[in-house]
Amino acid sequence: MQMYDEKGQINGYTFTIMLSEINGVSDEVHEKCGDLYKRIEEVFSIQLQSRGLSLEVAKHQALMLVSLIEGSILQSIMKRSSEPMRILAQHIDQYIGIED
Repeated sequence: MQMYDEKGQINGYTFTIMLSEINGVSDEVHEKCGDLYKRIEEVFSIQLQSRGLSLEVAKHQALMLVSLIEGSILQSIMKRSSEPMRILAQHIDQYIGIED
């Protein structure tokens, strides 16, 4: 959010944008991006499990979390505003069922 507010852009984060640009061009790149998403989901899943969620629920919540983050980034780029990312940051706990 800070990078977007300061520079008006987000560099190097969202793989969705990169993958959509090269989809069909390179199976290897497509596979590597898929592997990266799986790894990000695994990291989130492990963290969620450490907070008491079962493996199955943690995996589902991790997928949803990655999707929400990616979607908020795409929305921010489209709207030229960090507001979608800020709204998600304020309410993410209710979407993943974890409260501090």
